[in-house]
Amino acid sequence: MAIDRFTWFGLALALVGWAVLVADLFVAESVLKAGNLVAVTALRGDVVTLSQTAILSGIGLAVVGVLRRGFGSLHRLFEAVLAPPVTVQPLPVEERPEPKPPMPAAPVIVERMPVTGQIKDRNYVILPDGSVEVDTLLGTRVFASLDEARDFIR
Repeated sequence: MAIDRFTWFGLALALVGWAVLVADLFVAESVLKAGNLVAVTALRGDVVTLSQTAILSGIGLAVVGVLRRGFGSLHRLFEAVLAPPVTVQPLPVEERPEPKPPMPAAPVIVERMPVTGQIKDRNYVILPDGSVEVDTLLGTRVFASLDEARDFIR
């Protein structure tokens, strides 16, 4: 993914701002020891303000570059989606492929009606797949067979 000029310039400007801010810390400490406190303090405040402005401006330019690229991609997407449809010309009769024969119908599966009954005052239903659904004290449970359901209820 390519990064455009605004993003590169913004990141470079923010990096320069950070470099100036860090350099100002080291330089100001060494100059403060020499004397001339008022001039160094005033200059230090200006350098800090300048470096903060460079950092924020750089970040802002980087964000603008990223958003510009992102919205450009979004714009290209909408152009592609909203483009007028391409008209398709039908093939001449002699070039048309022969129609395929219809697929045979799938076999019809007939399901049995469920068988119902009771095991010790508990209702059960035998489902078409052979499993058994029983109303227990814990709620409705499904068992693999009627024998398993009987063993559970005993």
